[in-house]
Amino acid sequence: MKALKTVTIYAQKRGYLLHDPFLNHRFHLEPVNRGFLTDEEIMKIANKDLAIQRLELVRDVFHLFMFHRSGIY
Repeated sequence: MKALKTVTIYAQKRGYLLHDPFLNHRFHLEPVNRGFLTDEEIMKIANKDLAIQRLELVRDVFHLFMFHRSGIY
């Protein structure tokens, strides 16, 4: 929503919009604790038998990313 507000402010300054539709709205970000996957959770994903080939590809790319980010590759 914040990006949309930025675009509307830009459009308003350029004369595309006559008024700001977000004038009375406030946006705030709430902090999120995302945590990390445990080794057990990673192994569950790795060993999951998927019937759809596309999902297997997504899983493999996810693992490649995980191992690359952790420096294991």
